[in-house]
Amino acid sequence: MSTNNSRRRRVLLPVDITSSSEEMCAWACENFFRPSDIVTVLSVAKKQIVPHGSSYFGLSHDHSEAEAVLHAQEWIETHIKPRLEKCGCGVEVIVKLLETDKHHVAEAIIEESKRVDENENSRYKFEAIVLASHKRGAIKEFFLGSVANYVLHHANIAVVVQRMK
Repeated sequence: MSTNNSRRRRVLLPVDITSSSEEMCAWACENFFRPSDIVTVLSVAKKQIVPHGSSYFGLSHDHSEAEAVLHAQEWIETHIKPRLEKCGCGVEVIVKLLETDKHHVAEAIIEESKRVDENENSRYKFEAIVLASHKRGAIKEFFLGSVANYVLHHANIAVVVQRMK
């Protein structure tokens, strides 16, 4: 973590629009975040895959994609942002739209975490990632993978994982 008091600590907080994200945010406010932190809340909305030639039949997924982004933004504004502001953190919201067959949610988190601070070219924008890990059985974990596990193994910054009940 930065020891320079003039620079506010920046933390990436990925959420999945569930009650687990709310619980994880509450835990982080109580145990990790400092009032001077700037928290970037990241949500990944699923981009609709449009079959080739579907535009000829008047099929469009633009409306549902816009709804997915709007739903994620509204959920964050209602459930996460007020809690972060209450614990004194500055809040930024990012909703990414990805085709889930080509991009994994965890890769989107890693990509965002590797952004470089515009003011300090050699430094990552974020000092840490705080995310939840959902308890699944070992078989589901093996076949489906784990976002938290991927982030732990691929991040270049500190990662805090809150194990959910």
